[in-house]
Formats: sequence, structure tokens, C-alpha cells
Amino acid sequence: MNIARFTLTFPPGRTASKADAELICDALWAHAESADQIAHITTTAVPSGIDIAIFLNSGTGDPKRLLRQLFSSISVDPGTQVSPTIEEV
Repeated sequence: MNIARFTLTFPPGRTASKADAELICDALWAHAESADQIAHITTTAVPSGIDIAIFLNSGTGDPKRLLRQLFSSISVDPGTQVSPTIEEV
């Protein structure tokens, strides 16, 4: 099993809530495809944004594609910048 970890960093002054984390988790699942081989997704609100861990069944999944698809299909409030920092483990 592989784990891909991501951090969505909010701009200063914007804090993440548990509801934000749950919304991101739901959106990731909604955009997931069977080819992504996702076993589990966790999202946690942290002071600077949202931490995401995607657990993949095999090395064939593409969590970067999933995150790109998510951000191409959602909009954020004007003035809010959400930038992912991707680190694969």
C-alpha cells in the first residue's frame, strides 16, 4: 500500500474547520475513479489548512491527478487562495 500526503495551505487569517476537511474528503471521493486504486482518504483540519492522506491499494493510482481534477472543478470564495503542497511518501 502506498500513501500520498498533501497539505492544502490557506492564506493567513483563514483557518480550516472540521467541516472544511469533511467537504474536501467528500469531494476527493466524488472525483475518484476505480483506476485510482484508493483504499482510504483521511482529512484533518490544522491551523494553516487541511492535511490529506490518500491510501492507495497499489502503485497504479495517481493521487496528483485526483487532486488536479478536484481543483479544476471547484471554486473558492473570492479572495481565498488554496494552494496544495504535494509530498508523496
